[in-house]
Amino acid sequence: MILIFLVSLSLGLIILLGYELMKSNSPIKMTSMGTSFECGIDPLGQSHTQFSLKFIYISILFIIFDLEVVVILMGPVLGASIETLILGIILLLLLFGLLVELQNKFLLVYL
Repeated sequence: MILIFLVSLSLGLIILLGYELMKSNSPIKMTSMGTSFECGIDPLGQSHTQFSLKFIYISILFIIFDLEVVVILMGPVLGASIETLILGIILLLLLFGLLVELQNKFLLVYL
């Protein structure tokens, strides 16, 4: 086990050392590193497009409700124990979050 750790550590250090040596000897200046595609071609117009926050809200809601489904499906497996109490508290917090989102009219755009 120690041998595997030492081999992995030495390989990682060799890779980092090689990267630092190649980076410091590079004569080419990367002028297009700040652009969106880094391909050397200047963009036509604005390179960074803006998008609506609705997509971020939808993704956050998807993650929250996906976790809620996982927690609900864990319920029958847990049985009657302290984990069931924790499961109930989590579901109440999620329900409270849903009510706050409905009160602030975040969800009315999507319904």
